[in-house]
Amino acid sequence: MTHATCPAGVTPALTMPRFADHWRLVSRRLRAGAIAYVPERFGLVEGLRAATAVAIMVGASLLVHQPTLSWGAFAAFWTCLADPDGPDRTRLVTMGGFVVLGTVLAPLMVLLAGCGPTTATLALFAIVASNALLSRFGAVAAQVGMLANVVVVVAIDQPLATTDPAMLGGAFLTGGVFALLLCLVIWRTHPRDSAAQNAAAIVRDLRDMTGDLHALALHGVRPDRQHRRALRATLERARVDMAMADPDLAALADAAEHILAGLIALDHAMVERARDWPGASVCAMLETLDDALSTMGRGLTRHNWAHAEVGAHVQTLRDLGRATPGLPSRVAALWADALCVASPRPHRRSSPAAMAAPIRGIAVPGHALRLAVMVTITQIVTQGLHLGFAYWATMAIVVVMQPDVMATWPRMIERVVGSMVGGGAAGLLTTVCTDAWQLVAMVFPLAAATIALRRVNYTLYVVFLTPLFVTVADLTAAHAATGYGIALARTGTNVLGSVLGLAGSLCLSSQRPGGMLARALSAAVAANLHYARLTLDATVAFDQREHARREAERASAVAEARCLSIIGAACLPRPAYRQAEALLRHLRYLAGATTIASVERGHQAC
Repeated sequence: MTHATCPAGVTPALTMPRFADHWRLVSRRLRAGAIAYVPERFGLVEGLRAATAVAIMVGASLLVHQPTLSWGAFAAFWTCLADPDGPDRTRLVTMGGFVVLGTVLAPLMVLLAGCGPTTATLALFAIVASNALLSRFGAVAAQVGMLANVVVVVAIDQPLATTDPAMLGGAFLTGGVFALLLCLVIWRTHPRDSAAQNAAAIVRDLRDMTGDLHALALHGVRPDRQHRRALRATLERARVDMAMADPDLAALADAAEHILAGLIALDHAMVERARDWPGASVCAMLETLDDALSTMGRGLTRHNWAHAEVGAHVQTLRDLGRATPGLPSRVAALWADALCVASPRPHRRSSPAAMAAPIRGIAVPGHALRLAVMVTITQIVTQGLHLGFAYWATMAIVVVMQPDVMATWPRMIERVVGSMVGGGAAGLLTTVCTDAWQLVAMVFPLAAATIALRRVNYTLYVVFLTPLFVTVADLTAAHAATGYGIALARTGTNVLGSVLGLAGSLCLSSQRPGGMLARALSAAVAANLHYARLTLDATVAFDQREHARREAERASAVAEARCLSIIGAACLPRPAYRQAEALLRHLRYLAGATTIASVERGHQAC
């Protein structure tokens, strides 16, 4: 392959060293391996808002010397966690539903705990399973069900002798309603914030892939193959959220799919076919695309982007396409039309299909049963052994166990790492800050960081969540117990629950990791062959081919993630694992070749 050179006087901006290049590579590989890191989703305002609610409720509990009122602080925090973002109606129904559910369940579990171990255990099993079944209604309901189960396992560990159920319920209702009013009335945020952050993450991933191809065109540096899977994960996570928030953002997700198709076609052609490209034109195309994406990224932070600026890039791409023969000409036209689709237009309406897009990966009754069994067993064992802070173990099980057994592994790793780091910080904090009001002062920044980072990365979230929970619990306990020993005991119980959650997923699930990997490989093969068949059919429209490409990429990404996980690598003999890797390489080759054929067949312009 003859590598491209940029025209004289043109700076290869995409290949200039950038300070964050190495971290971008690490971030991309984490996201490709099912560990999310999305810095665009840092929510400073959300963090400050939640910290205000929590700190006020903690301060009120201390002032009146009533530990039970601490449940107002927990309720405020959990209600902020239940905030799904998006339209106000959705937020009101979701957060309000959680407040009502928590107000009923918290005092009920305290009362049941006082009725004897048998009654409490049976009730715990039934209620945990029922809450887990809420996830059948989608990801938002799943979050509410998970938080409701957190309330359940914490409340059942509260002794009836020292806890007034009526006061506890009142405190929960007060804290939840206060947080609800703060989020929806007093301290409102733009309803498009979350979707715009998702869109910015998509733009970032597209720019990363564009930069990789620019380096390939200039210097023959082979691109990192993780970027396609990472970008696919970003697109799938963001699509429904963007469609619900705003039709312009939904159109941007569709445009990103077309841009990705062009990038994949160029990637495959340059690497696999070793074509001799018209180098200056390809460099200029990639730089123009990067400039357009950069313009969109800047505009997304202002909930708008300049149509005129994007229009100039569209015209440049069309000119480059007319001056460039072969596949690059088709790709330039595809990108120009995609940018046209992505630009804001008056009176645009999102399609009902996009608004009603199903949420994949929802839980099934089997997961609810597994979760209830593990929570119940852990509750019995920890109570029988008189293990302190038993609810830390059951709470870890609730948040670690996932409907997808393979997804439980990265969640467990992140929980353990975050708990260990956060537990050490909690021990130091409670040792250094001996005065109660000093600890109150620390609640605010801890709560702000926890909520602000909740959608950035789960490990970072747990790092701040652990000292926050320890501090609030110690501040509001009737007899506070502080210091390294107590913090480490809580951390140890948390780690124990996380490990038990993974063990329960593996042992109780009827789906073995080896079988799940085999089925994922089979689905990937079928999806890629279907994409190839549609592309060879001259009667199939471009949009149908694009839908098939998306399904093929999604299936391949799932298979790659399962194969590359530690569990996936351990469940197959070495020869079979190598065969699986070889099959995935061939599928990537097939997808690239098919995308070239699809792009070369042309598309319908906007």
